[in-house]
Amino acid sequence: MKLKSLIVVLLCIVVCSSCEQPPIEAYAVLPQPQEINYVQGFVKLKDKPMVVYSNELSNEALLLASYLKNDFAVEVTLEEGKDKGDVILLLDSTVLPDKKGGYVFSYNAPVLIIVANKRDYGNNQADCAIALENMMLEANELDLGSCYINQLKWLNEDRKILSYLQSLGMKEDERVYGSLIIGYPDTNDGKPLRKVLPRKGNVVTWL
Repeated sequence: MKLKSLIVVLLCIVVCSSCEQPPIEAYAVLPQPQEINYVQGFVKLKDKPMVVYSNELSNEALLLASYLKNDFAVEVTLEEGKDKGDVILLLDSTVLPDKKGGYVFSYNAPVLIIVANKRDYGNNQADCAIALENMMLEANELDLGSCYINQLKWLNEDRKILSYLQSLGMKEDERVYGSLIIGYPDTNDGKPLRKVLPRKGNVVTWL
């Protein structure tokens, strides 16, 4: 009798544990939204829901499909240009006006170096960062200015960018994990600033 009671108690604990609300994880969203509100609720999707989207939202559609597959084991069907589907991705014209963008992430530098590595390699980003740091040190030795550029990493699965980079020689199993701009510094003597500047970013602790 005691054994049966113990089994019942254990089953109750397992059931109660499985009913706990999963923790909310912070996702990196680019560009940064003005506000994020977390609310309780649920969305019921059928098996293999269809996600429809316009051409300019192809990267967002791939990102959504990746989240649903990795976090919820939901396989989706992506359809570009259709009007009806289970999930419809739209741009709000009142928030994002229909106008050409003027953002240049390379700051109009004369040289942009893009570094790629194997997509499935665990240290792909770390190895690329080390290689780029060595380039920055050498650029400084040559009296050239440099700046680490990270934007392309967030567009790793954009089909247009992938196609263009592969036309330049990047392999299908590779992705970009860092880039670098190099140019002549806009200073009085044309050389990089080598004095210690005030630190404004995250605190780095050396142990």
